[in-house]
Amino acid sequence: VDNSAGVDTSDHEVNLKILLAGPRVRGELSEDARNALLAAMTDDVAHLVLADNYNQTLALSVAEASAARDIDADARFFRDLETKGKLDRAVEFLPPDAAMRTLAHDGKGLTRPELAVLLAYAKLDLDAEILASDLPDDPAFASVLSGYFPRRATKAFPREPQRHRLRREIVSTLLANRIVNLAGPVFVLRMRELSGASGAEVARAFVLADGAFGLSALKSRIDVLDGKIDAGLQIRLYGEIAGHLQLVTPWFLAHLPAGTDLGAAIALYRAGVEALRAGLTENDEDQARIESLAGHVPDDLARDWVSLRRLALAPDIALLAHEASAAPDTVAALYFALGARLGLDRLRMLAAKLTLPEHWDRLALRRLLESLSATQRGLARILLKEGAHDAPAAVDAWAAARAASLERTRAFLSAMESSGELSIAKLMLASSQIQTLI
Repeated sequence: VDNSAGVDTSDHEVNLKILLAGPRVRGELSEDARNALLAAMTDDVAHLVLADNYNQTLALSVAEASAARDIDADARFFRDLETKGKLDRAVEFLPPDAAMRTLAHDGKGLTRPELAVLLAYAKLDLDAEILASDLPDDPAFASVLSGYFPRRATKAFPREPQRHRLRREIVSTLLANRIVNLAGPVFVLRMRELSGASGAEVARAFVLADGAFGLSALKSRIDVLDGKIDAGLQIRLYGEIAGHLQLVTPWFLAHLPAGTDLGAAIALYRAGVEALRAGLTENDEDQARIESLAGHVPDDLARDWVSLRRLALAPDIALLAHEASAAPDTVAALYFALGARLGLDRLRMLAAKLTLPEHWDRLALRRLLESLSATQRGLARILLKEGAHDAPAAVDAWAAARAASLERTRAFLSAMESSGELSIAKLMLASSQIQTLI
């Protein structure tokens, strides 16, 4: 990390010379013109390098802010790297497991220099997995590849990026940087633990989630607040983006097979997100969060940032709308009516209040939430197939046929809430009760 600007500058220099070698050999570019073009791109390269380092340093600041919460995941990542033979903690001056447990007990996290090492290993590990896959060959990354080079070069020789002998390596590095910088150094580990997917599969799902929710664009809108708002608040805004990626990426891992066209899928789910956003009505909690940002963050940015949590279910709605050839707002009305009537929204709210120190309990909770969504999605799919277009009427009719069972479920939920402290076991029993009802 200390020398990243020098290394990045050197990489750009070498890759630019490779890019221009083809035109030079084919007689499309003279030696003098080539040298003049390289010199003319000095400031362009500096801008690209500074942008890379801006994002990497920002990633460290976001990781530092959540270091205490992430200490358990950091320890698991160290062990994962050691199992692969990629890390020697003693060589890197990283704390052993006993010291990590002490930090966790004391509510502390890794220091910024230690996080810098973690960040570097996260990128190296992910880069190797992406490069070993066919992900860098996807046509969707043509613009990513071109964006690596200064526009002067790609404007003069637009076909050369795709001819570049290191195009796969460039795409892989760019993706690894983008993922770790935006989602954090232990994001891929968490997704792999949750889904059993490979690092390359996680990278692909990240691209879908990022594109569907416009998260990189949202991040850029936060960037322009540099020097205008408190840095701690700015880091909190970035942290919400990382948290949203943890929340929605598993959905794309579970529902979109490897052969799915990336560009088409992003367009489909982006349309679903925007349709849902347009129909959102801010509740009291949303209003309070927006008001807390007033005077610090532009109103439109505050509203888009706050809406992220409630947009997490948008992929379900977009998928159902696509399957049923129905309008997203019609599907959304049915989906949310079911969530309210079945008590699923209530269960999600209770789950959000749980603080679970154990990694395996957090995994169990995540699986439980996925099960709730599957239940809601499955019933919505049935009602849509039956021609449900009036959401309240369709849900009322369904509920009327199961009035006694619904009442028992409501009573169970009320008893659970009033029986003392919540637990993962209680929530799992409640989820089972609802699935039995379905």
